[in-house]
Amino acid sequence: MTEKGERSFRASTRGFVAGSLALAITAGAVAVGAAEAGAATSGLGGPRIEGATGIWAQRFDRQGGDDWARWVVASPEGSQVFVTGKSYTSATGYDYLTIAYDASTGARLWVSRYDGPGDDYDEAWAAAVSPGGSRLFVTGDSIGAGTGSDYATVAYETQTGRQLWVRRYNGPANDYDQALSVAAAPGGSKVFVTGWSLGSRTNFDYASIAYEAQSGRQVWARRFNGTGDDFDQAVSVAVGPGGSNVYVTGGSYGTTGGRDFATVAYAASSGAQLWVSRYSGGSNAAQAVTASPDGSMVFVTGGDFETLAYDATTGAQLWLAAYQEGTSHASFALTAAPDGSKVFVTGYGSGPLGGAGYATVAYDAASGDQVWAANYSAGAHDNLDTALSIAVSPGGSEVFVTGYIDPGPDYDYATVAYDAGSGQQRWAGRFNGTSATARSVAVSPDGTKVFVTGWSYFAATEGDWVTIAYEA
Repeated sequence: MTEKGERSFRASTRGFVAGSLALAITAGAVAVGAAEAGAATSGLGGPRIEGATGIWAQRFDRQGGDDWARWVVASPEGSQVFVTGKSYTSATGYDYLTIAYDASTGARLWVSRYDGPGDDYDEAWAAAVSPGGSRLFVTGDSIGAGTGSDYATVAYETQTGRQLWVRRYNGPANDYDQALSVAAAPGGSKVFVTGWSLGSRTNFDYASIAYEAQSGRQVWARRFNGTGDDFDQAVSVAVGPGGSNVYVTGGSYGTTGGRDFATVAYAASSGAQLWVSRYSGGSNAAQAVTASPDGSMVFVTGGDFETLAYDATTGAQLWLAAYQEGTSHASFALTAAPDGSKVFVTGYGSGPLGGAGYATVAYDAASGDQVWAANYSAGAHDNLDTALSIAVSPGGSEVFVTGYIDPGPDYDYATVAYDAGSGQQRWAGRFNGTSATARSVAVSPDGTKVFVTGWSYFAATEGDWVTIAYEA
């Protein structure tokens, strides 16, 4: 079971049962228990662990079909972990599914589904928790009744999973609209959603919406049509720490015919557009945005592993940094150090260790100078290794990335912890599933646990959610 350089998580006295989902610690590995609701289960080996300690692992399947988890987030006080994505039933097709787990044991606390009015395809893409921890907001795309695919944002009570409100957005073309990102205001009064929406005369535009967090009342909705009057797709939203500004980024066609990064700042209270900054030197589109802890800067990454910093007030570009070692590179996620000193970016690329694999880079937040770069790969098939999500510990000492690697014959989850100051690898935890893809990583508020979610295929149930907790 172990590979060169890997250390198994040896069996201890720990064993957990989470509702109908059992976690067993076998002779040498953490193993995921049977799928939920009586679904048939094929044999599932446990994660291979490199210097990491698994706490619990949970698998979810409803009735066969592809169930894909997209996002994981921890509650502010650290007692719960929330996972959202899509899940199939024969009665309603694909629906939003959201699960709350006990952060310490993995016990399932509640499960909530959302089936849109079209009774068709619904997929949740992202989730955010209110600062006080009482509400969970989930957003994505959902087929409406005669409206095509719409934004659908759902608010849940975190302790019970009770649905508090649902708000839908149908764009002017009455056709295709897809929300991809959600963020809660620091003060807890509003929640912001962004994505892309077909216009009546403008092709696809950014569409960003603010709702009252308590009631779901729409406060404002703003559309952004790029200079090329073509395909514009927002993929990420962030709120400044003071709660006064909202930042949206993605890809937007410009006047040259190519796709640019386009980052838009809005006033959180009114939706007034404050500034737009475009970057056309790279390729494809921006993938993620975040604000500095002091609110003075906005950081964006994407394209050919390019990262930019903007002045949060004016939108003026402060610096551009590109990780260009080797021949192949792209970035998908970023986060800022809690003290504001660094920006951490992850994706894939070739690097000084040779081959292509995960690439994670730390930049000086003030100057954009590279502080360190680290690579992680599966080896022979490492051209397919891609990190998709990143998180930093609350104390700022560690950085965690997750995604998928291809050691052969199929994909595995791989979650890697780095020292935030030096980039030295601290541990790597791998789950050897079938076409296993980890999509999201989160850290507990006390910094002791790391949560990873995504999906893996099983012979009897097809794609199932697999969520794993590690000791940080």
